[in-house]
Amino acid sequence: MTSMTISSISRELSIDTRPSHSILITYLIRKWSSWLTRPVALCGLIPLFFVAYTTSPFVSHIYIHLPPVARASRPVLERFIHALPPSTELTLTTMSAIAKPRYSTMQVGHLRPAKRRFGIVNYVRDAEGAIAENETRKWYNLRAMTKFGVQEAGVEKKKPKGKKGKDLTEAWIWDAVKGKIEKRAVAEKAA
Repeated sequence: MTSMTISSISRELSIDTRPSHSILITYLIRKWSSWLTRPVALCGLIPLFFVAYTTSPFVSHIYIHLPPVARASRPVLERFIHALPPSTELTLTTMSAIAKPRYSTMQVGHLRPAKRRFGIVNYVRDAEGAIAENETRKWYNLRAMTKFGVQEAGVEKKKPKGKKGKDLTEAWIWDAVKGKIEKRAVAEKAA
């Protein structure tokens, strides 16, 4: 049996080896045997599945549903956040594999700190909350998310001078909510 290199195969089949041409497409066009085409195609799916697995829990937005009373002024908002009831609703937005937002609405009391997926996931949702949300979804919708990766807030950027309007981004609220979640988890573990 003779040893074959890529250059000898490409000369024998007169395959264009420029980088602009896909190896897989060239094999398919030349009717290369399927024993080599299928593994090459499957190798192309491995990075797709890896990226989908590792990026699915990343949270892009966090929305807290405030009662109208808490929106009246900043001091009232601070008092509400520091006395946050566990029944306060929270919506975490993640991105699906096709970059479509996935909204997961839950009560703050249903969220727990955790370390999963090699540290990518740092919050999990109680199973009872996810089951209740799944019951309200249509059969063709994706199941409710139960694992979330919330990243630390970055450095706050200043708004351009010309831009007007309300900035409703308040990173300190999530820091306070995160502290409440962690305190509750420590108290439950001790009990």
